Amino acid sequence: MNQAQAVVVVAAELRLFLRPGRRGGPVAVALDGTSSLGHVVESLGVPLTEAGRLLVNGEPAAPGYRPGNGDVVTVQAVRRPQQLTPARFVLDVHLGTLARRLRRHKQAEVLRIALRDLLGASVPDVTRDLSRLAARAFQAAVDFHYRRLCALHGPPSGRSPRGPSGFCVLGMGKLGGEELNFSSDADVIYVYDKDGHTAGGLPHFTFYARLAEEVGELAREVNHRFGPKQRKAEEPEGSVAMELADILFVVMCLANSQQIDLDDAFAQMMAKVTSRDAGRWTKKAR
Repeated sequence: MNQAQAVVVVAAELRLFLRPGRRGGPVAVALDGTSSLGHVVESLGVPLTEAGRLLVNGEPAAPGYRPGNGDVVTVQAVRRPQQLTPARFVLDVHLGTLARRLRRHKQAEVLRIALRDLLGASVPDVTRDLSRLAARAFQAAVDFHYRRLCALHGPPSGRSPRGPSGFCVLGMGKLGGEELNFSSDADVIYVYDKDGHTAGGLPHFTFYARLAEEVGELAREVNHRFGPKQRKAEEPEGSVAMELADILFVVMCLANSQQIDLDDAFAQMMAKVTSRDAGRWTKKAR
């Protein structure tokens, strides 16, 4: 039986997001029966934040709609010039804008807290201000990515895209005790309230796991690009190798718990690489 397919027509202004081979016209996309319209569009490389209206067979459709076999999806560009809208939350913006605003807010707040420290503020006051700054950054990241994931998969059962999300970031160690200093790590645990499925059919576990990943990636990106935190002096140059070894150890433990033969699985994967996917890679001249 042939797999269901939809045809996606991307506006010329947005085709720069597509792979070069797909920029000439409509693109046929295989459907798995569970992916939402927003997921299908983003899987082609077009961020929903850059797209205008989405149409299915000529009719407006929400990102949470599930495309069916034979659907023709049209991704329109944003109409420009855009009309000014009333002031919105800082979270209703693109990821790059959010990172930039978090950086600026962090710089202003760290300067304010440092001046308080120099002017004689107590250590508990300084660490409390730094901890609450970190908490606000986490909240901004959670709210932003919760709305983004709701646009892709629909909100969790019993939840609204505007929140509350049912997701909590628990501060541990110095963050939990409001004792962060200017170079502390923020140790956290992510929890969500209940199992179920989103309006788009995604299990809550998967939805909230992706939310945790996105929040962590944003925090890491902001810190690496704009933060003052550097590698610790005692960290060896080979720390990347140790991180990879840690990952391998966890993978082996998981495989053992599921009674998976990793040697056999790896052999099957390499067979795909050298046969089915042999033409997908660009070979380097020797």
